[in-house]
Amino acid sequence: MSSEKPKRFRRWIRDDYFPRFLHDFGFLLRRVADERGEYDIRLRRDYFNLYYKGNSLARVDVGHVPYRIKIHRDFAGNLFDPLGPYQLKQDGKYQIYHVPPGKSLRSFFSKGRLMRLAAAIKRRNYSEETTFEQMLITDNLRSTDIIFIDRQVEGGNLGRSKIDLLALTPVEAGSNVFRFLIVEVKLGNNPELSGKVGKQLQRYIRGMSQDLQTFARCYEKQYEQFRAMGFLEHLQHQRIEIEGPVRGCVVVGGYSGLAAEAVETLRSHYPGLPIIEFHHRWPPEGMST
Repeated sequence: MSSEKPKRFRRWIRDDYFPRFLHDFGFLLRRVADERGEYDIRLRRDYFNLYYKGNSLARVDVGHVPYRIKIHRDFAGNLFDPLGPYQLKQDGKYQIYHVPPGKSLRSFFSKGRLMRLAAAIKRRNYSEETTFEQMLITDNLRSTDIIFIDRQVEGGNLGRSKIDLLALTPVEAGSNVFRFLIVEVKLGNNPELSGKVGKQLQRYIRGMSQDLQTFARCYEKQYEQFRAMGFLEHLQHQRIEIEGPVRGCVVVGGYSGLAAEAVETLRSHYPGLPIIEFHHRWPPEGMST
């Protein structure tokens, strides 16, 4: 274990901000829940990221009012011209707005405006692997066997490297004790599949394991906040505990012809590494033509 003091890691909203966040953004939380996975909210250190199909649509800081909202200028375009008085400045590639709660905030995140932002993301920022990640999350929204608790996880002992998906799995069915599962998502045509992803995964597991208590307390708290936000209601536990060991796996999708050799190379270098392969061969198993 490293003797160096780990950097601080927190991905939840401060208790004194949280009730206001729930009140002011309740309309947006309900909209995200109603979309069944098209949109996604992930908590950070007193801010949240709003995603559309895995692409970050907006960053919203909740530490002060008016709320500071940051959107990539390629997505924002002229969609917010009517809200010109709330625009703070242009920061490099981003538009930054200060928006007060209430009617202005609802207008800012209206259904029509979100649809137009989503269309802009589709045109400019399509990624097959990001789409694949979102499919994994969406298809398991009601699962009790795996909870995708976070995405693009960095900081603390992880440094600037980003975990694709972080999941929780129960130690046994019905238990409120969970373990971390780090999930790296790769398409079969990704050159990292033959070896680099194994090294990355080992580094992530080691980093989280060295400061397990910090990561565990963070996501125990995040779980409680997600429940309060109206998500994870299909799970019976109000609170959970997280223990070691930290595990990891690689999920491979598509391009099975290209993937076969790379997966075998990866298995030879990392024989104990779980690799889950998704295939789209026709006909599906069990179906006769």
